[in-house]
Amino acid sequence: LLPAGLVLLLDRHVRVDFLYANLSPTARRLVDLLGNALFAAPFIVLSVPASFAIVTRAWRVDEGSRNGGLTDLWLIKSVLPLGLLLLAVAVLVETVLLVRQLVRR
Repeated sequence: LLPAGLVLLLDRHVRVDFLYANLSPTARRLVDLLGNALFAAPFIVLSVPASFAIVTRAWRVDEGSRNGGLTDLWLIKSVLPLGLLLLAVAVLVETVLLVRQLVRR
């Protein structure tokens, strides 16, 4: 999840290209803006608090693996909120850029 924000900013994420490719640049920006507002923002708003709850619990109980390997699972789970926060920043940056581009036209 850590590179998700970078993937979004570099425009390398998955989309339905057979519809998107036939749109004008302005329509593409509108689709991206609506996607951020309708899908990305609610996902982030719901996921960030939940991820902090998961990490807090893992740290509190010193969660570890019963099968060997990395015995400190709280360490891995701690990366989840970081990745989501980086994604939130990327969505915010992309949204601001899209709005600025649409306003200029």
